[in-house]
Amino acid sequence: MNDRRHPLIYVRGYAMTESERDETTADPFCGFNVGSTVYRATVDRKAPAQKFVFESPVVRLLADYQYRSVYQNGLDILDDDWKAPPDETGKDVDGIPAASVVIYRYYEGGSELLGDGKARDVRFYAKGLSDLILRVKELVEKREGPPGPEGFRCYLAAHSMGGLVVRAFLQNPALGDAAARACVDKVFTYATPHNGIDIGGINVPSWLAAGEMNTFNREKMAEFLATPAMDGRVDYLPATAFPPERFFCMVGSNRGDYEVAKGLSRMFAGHGSDGLVRIENASLWSRDKDGQTRPVATAYTYRSHSGYFGIVNSEEAYQNLVRFLFSPTRPA
Repeated sequence: MNDRRHPLIYVRGYAMTESERDETTADPFCGFNVGSTVYRATVDRKAPAQKFVFESPVVRLLADYQYRSVYQNGLDILDDDWKAPPDETGKDVDGIPAASVVIYRYYEGGSELLGDGKARDVRFYAKGLSDLILRVKELVEKREGPPGPEGFRCYLAAHSMGGLVVRAFLQNPALGDAAARACVDKVFTYATPHNGIDIGGINVPSWLAAGEMNTFNREKMAEFLATPAMDGRVDYLPATAFPPERFFCMVGSNRGDYEVAKGLSRMFAGHGSDGLVRIENASLWSRDKDGQTRPVATAYTYRSHSGYFGIVNSEEAYQNLVRFLFSPTRPA
């Protein structure tokens, strides 16, 4: 069995409206359970789609690597009366196995279903991620005993704005616990606007506060990342915040199949985008101790930001995810 199976925490992307936050809250896996049966074999949208069944990243992790969900009797690990699921033999135990899939359900408080219907600032979500990591650490150590010499480790996988939540947690010392940051082994982002979102070639303005849309403004991003812009860009990962070799960016390039706002989003994002995030804004770079800059590991796939042909519900992204997390050729 693969001995790199640390807990994998998924962090979903942006939900602008109350109805979108409600939809997210009502989904047990916040969209990471969504698979696909179609893909584009050519960039010609007039050509028929091809059939290829991908069950979803969550299902495949459960099947391929024997990961487990932590939901039990309708409760999750943050509920006061949650009880650990039994082990493989049916025996009652404490805690959760290291090979667990955990969903960071940060939009519950901003939904009408389980909260007050109001979106929070990304800083709030970053602090919540810190708390969740420490809770997962507590439960894994209850189940599996004291960690080895490296200490407890976990993976983070994030879609879209979720990647900014992760970066805010990692890069801004004020947003969470240093002990939680020390637990993060590797980070994988899908279609994250690491350098913000541009609409018609113009960065989302800072005054556009409705639904926290200004989260993608570069000046605001520099503030919550606690990292100054470099040449006007904020897609910089300081090596002092997180080792760049342990970060991976998955980038989509299919603009045509992104249907949000009846196609207006892809029109304003323009060519060279996934329909929302421009390719040039979806990866990271860092600087080593000798002052040399280098890009963070990045892969590209002909997938849109979300939808039937979306990047998260694709076999291509899943294969990059598991190679990055588990392959012995990647950093151990």
